Amino acid sequence: MLINAQAAQEFGTCSFSAIIPNPRTDTPEGVVKQLQETLKAYAEEHRDAPVIRGLGWDRTWFNGGLQGIIRLFTRHDIDAVVPDKPAVLLSFCGHLAMLNTKALEAAGVTKDTDDQNGLIVREADGSPSGYISEPSAFRPIIFRIPGYEFSPKEHYECQKKAFAMMNELGFTLLCDCQQAESPYTILSEMAKNGEFTARVSGVHNVNDVTREADMEKAIANRTKFDVGDLFTVNTVKYFADGTLSMIEPYLETSLTHKPGTREPLLWDEEHMMESMALANKEGFNIHTHLRLHTSE
Repeated sequence: MLINAQAAQEFGTCSFSAIIPNPRTDTPEGVVKQLQETLKAYAEEHRDAPVIRGLGWDRTWFNGGLQGIIRLFTRHDIDAVVPDKPAVLLSFCGHLAMLNTKALEAAGVTKDTDDQNGLIVREADGSPSGYISEPSAFRPIIFRIPGYEFSPKEHYECQKKAFAMMNELGFTLLCDCQQAESPYTILSEMAKNGEFTARVSGVHNVNDVTREADMEKAIANRTKFDVGDLFTVNTVKYFADGTLSMIEPYLETSLTHKPGTREPLLWDEEHMMESMALANKEGFNIHTHLRLHTSE
């Protein structure tokens, strides 16, 4: 249950959750039109917003999940309705971001930007398509966009809504899986002020490229956000994979992936084992994002 930045993304952005395509009758092109209509209406209602934020599209709509049709979703689709300001649309799973041209420009993403092992998807001429995979790649990028970060007030209001929704569903213990500094600060204040209606367990994120600095920060901030047993951040989170961690390569019958290929890990295995050993030595719990898949 994401109760930090995702709360703001869920309750303070343009939501595409009402778009539920029929895989037998709908097409990617039709879904793009629905996305554009929803986004256009939201942008018109929020003309003063420096950045248009969105959440809820699904990669399966574009990689063959609708009648087996593959149709790329790119920045140009967003530019058609939001051409004059940055727009950032996150997928419902939280692993993908789509940025329009203005957002890429504001973040300084160009042909020359390191593609981070393919996480920043390119067009044929090398230009960024707007499609960026995994929080470790897109979070530093989108937070460089002026005006993208939610204000403390926005975070607070959205956290309250998130708690209310979770309580209605009967949840009393929530496990967060993506730390963000500002929301965690707000959550600590809420816990201290008696505004928690569920216990929350948070994490310290550690990524391969920045693993040493991330672990140092986790150790230094071990109890920074803790408030009794209401809010505890005593876990180190590793995004080991993005889509799927492969044991066997995709089969010849795969519709959405190149046969014979495997999904790459986001971590060097030796680096991850060394970092996990240090986290264990420091007394942290370990949370690993790893989904094993044998074939398709």
